[in-house]
Amino acid sequence: FPVTITNMLIGPAMIPGKLILRKDEFGDPYYVYFTKDTIKKIAYKAMKDKIIDRVNIEHNSNELVDDVYLAESWIVENPSTDKSLDYGLNPVEGTWMVMYKIDNEKVWDEYVKPGRVRGLSVEGFFVEQLVK
Repeated sequence: FPVTITNMLIGPAMIPGKLILRKDEFGDPYYVYFTKDTIKKIAYKAMKDKIIDRVNIEHNSNELVDDVYLAESWIVENPSTDKSLDYGLNPVEGTWMVMYKIDNEKVWDEYVKPGRVRGLSVEGFFVEQLVK
């Protein structure tokens, strides 16, 4: 899903309205999603709190990855003119796009280059609100 160019990984960090599968304490599935406004708040808070460069693989927060850092971040305002189109992506309005520089050769050679990185994800604790 993300696009790669020389030692760069580009893709959506969060897409508004995208259903994300979760399981409750009994193992029963349910879905969560984020609105455009919520995504913007999360993106700005991540920047403010300086946590955007805390990168790990597969949500293993005990093993942070060195030499991988955020190079660009933006919220898609107009999908028909957004710079992500230059990378072959088709953004949705309100999507949080990111571009990471991968200076860690092991991460690039073992995860990104062979296509093992299939998406980007924002890790955090979020309050869920039931929508019927």
